Amino acid sequence: MSLWFIPHTQPDMTSPDHYRYSPLPSPTSFRSLVLYPRASDNTHSPLCGKLQAHDQPPSKVSFETLSYVWGSGDLTHTIALDDKLLPITANLYSALIALRLEERPTGRGFLGCDLPSEPPQWGHRIIWADGICINQADALEKGKQVSQMGQYYQDAARTIVYLGEEAEGSDLAKALLEEICINAKDQGSANLLERADPAWRAVDALFLRPWWTRYWIIQELVKSSQVLVVCGSWSLHWDMFAKAVRWAAEHNLLGSFVGNDIDKMESSKQGQRALANLVVMRDTMRQHRSASTWTLIDLLERNRMARCTNERDYIYALLGLSIEGNDDSMKDHLTVDYSEAVEDCYTRFTKCMIKWGDGIKVLYSACYNGGRKGLPTWVPNWASADLPWRTLAPKFDLGPDPWYCAGTRAQASLKLTSVSKHLVLRGVMVDTIKTVGRVASRERQPNEIDTEGVMSRDLNVVASAASDLEYFLNINEPPKGKPTRDSIWRVLCCDLDLTTNVDRAPPALGSLLQPTLSIAKNWSNILAGRTPTSFELSSKESNHFIMRTAPMCLGRRPMITDSVWMGMVPNQAEVGDVVFLPLGSAVPFVLREEVNGFKLVGECFVHGIIGGELLVEGAQFEDISLL
Repeated sequence: MSLWFIPHTQPDMTSPDHYRYSPLPSPTSFRSLVLYPRASDNTHSPLCGKLQAHDQPPSKVSFETLSYVWGSGDLTHTIALDDKLLPITANLYSALIALRLEERPTGRGFLGCDLPSEPPQWGHRIIWADGICINQADALEKGKQVSQMGQYYQDAARTIVYLGEEAEGSDLAKALLEEICINAKDQGSANLLERADPAWRAVDALFLRPWWTRYWIIQELVKSSQVLVVCGSWSLHWDMFAKAVRWAAEHNLLGSFVGNDIDKMESSKQGQRALANLVVMRDTMRQHRSASTWTLIDLLERNRMARCTNERDYIYALLGLSIEGNDDSMKDHLTVDYSEAVEDCYTRFTKCMIKWGDGIKVLYSACYNGGRKGLPTWVPNWASADLPWRTLAPKFDLGPDPWYCAGTRAQASLKLTSVSKHLVLRGVMVDTIKTVGRVASRERQPNEIDTEGVMSRDLNVVASAASDLEYFLNINEPPKGKPTRDSIWRVLCCDLDLTTNVDRAPPALGSLLQPTLSIAKNWSNILAGRTPTSFELSSKESNHFIMRTAPMCLGRRPMITDSVWMGMVPNQAEVGDVVFLPLGSAVPFVLREEVNGFKLVGECFVHGIIGGELLVEGAQFEDISLL
């Protein structure tokens, strides 16, 4: 689609009155911003433009869409629209300043990027940006427009990703990314810049920018046909940008150039994971010719770590990508309503997902709702970022025969009751928790030691959990058929092979437990000033064991039940809580009994039942009510 830009007359900026939106003429109408150019001799000239309403499909209008970070909601800047001033955020102001064209003809496209033939790009620029083109003060209009946003990005000639102004050497990043695309495929990494070159740090630093964790980018990028990445004064086509970054990441050339700050390293890698996710989702949409292939619950889980400002948007931002959101028969149940309380919004959509047959997946996601007030414990709190390092329940289809199948051989049974806050769940009451171990901390200590990749934090977490399990068995000799000391290592890794995420942990892993605990004892001796004993295990082998167990221990604590079932439960679990296995669920859950039912505490691992053993033995089923 070609973009046309025509000359204009600058509006009168003398009026101090604020701009007032006119109502859109119809439910399917939308606005676009005609962004006026800056004077060729004044880069700091005021931001000016006008809004025009379109009473026709977006596919009939020529425009670009903007993908940017809202940042602070403070309206500290203005744009002049039809002689009136509209307050806007600092980030939107910065993006529009960067995108507006010059007043004089240049014969070139924006930032040197040509669009197909047609007149030269000067004069007006036609843009759709949510912070201006939607009346943010009108909840009714906002709800209708948000439900159509995916169509705007799909029909636009191009989406512009604005990462922000130049900072942290970002001007060096473009040349390196282009060099990777040109040379790396044929010549490998040998002919690239030395790892000490500041350009590597500049690329890493790009992924510290908040755009990568913004929730709305998922729909914006996946729906867009053409994408241009803009940072400061440079731009790069998305496909080239993504290709270069993915190649560098695959060759371990990214993620460690932002210094020794572990949080920065993780943030940079999280940004790179976000890019990889966007690439996969864009490719999937293209393969299916823009048809939706994901259910809403799968989209929500897939993008759980992204962030947004309005908590309702955790659902609304993905609705247009979902199978349900594109099903005309469901649209009456999937309205976008910004006047609705967040808790009511989450509950309404959760009920819909249960009715669509995704009830068990809902329970998996509800395990970490943070005890939000006003939210039933069976309703996921999509705004919560307090997630474990590694969840137990499968988030996607893992194939025909996964190891975790505690209750999947039976048909799930979940019923919504006339009492709006209750969910009736059928399953097996396994047992009551008798003792719980110590809470595994994620905090890094000042005296933490890192040697040959083995972090003392992870080592201590695993050693502490193993010690608790050993103690449980010393005071509770297990009856025949229940866990023994040889099973401690299986509990530590929750009996899952983390290299495949579907298979049972291999027996060879068990042989590394005792030697690894000896290393933990050595570190304790070193920190206490005592002479360590001889090491019995190489760092490589120890690292292997820690990597397979620590992710399952963090955020969890060991437990043993009255009948000596042993396992790992959420940190929030307490003595007296019960373990319940819902029919149809791959994993059991910890519940807390209240006067009128049970509260969901979280998913758990119980050794000896995760492979479906309880159902094989013909356990008795019962209905419980979740509050």
